[in-house]
Amino acid sequence: LARAQPLIFPAVSRHTATVIVIHGLGDSGEGWSSAVENWRRRQRLDHIKFILPHAPNIPITCNGGFSMPGWYDIVSISSPFFCTYCHVLASSNSGLRIDH
Repeated sequence: LARAQPLIFPAVSRHTATVIVIHGLGDSGEGWSSAVENWRRRQRLDHIKFILPHAPNIPITCNGGFSMPGWYDIVSISSPFFCTYCHVLASSNSGLRIDH
């Protein structure tokens, strides 16, 4: 899968840490860029480099197979604790797949 380059916000002051922000289903790295920009305006966390990657568009089974940005497929969310009962399988196309 072709992936968009992540957004990278270099540290403004001496670089002492890096944070990788993984967005939620249907979002993108841009969805978190305003938070980083706000911290920068307020001179907060200036020593941190932020990396905001973008998930690829993949079919999400529990959403009728509709393609959307996602790090892994979600087959079912019938249980509120579905992740407790999931098997995470490696997938060469999307990274991970969660099966109920």
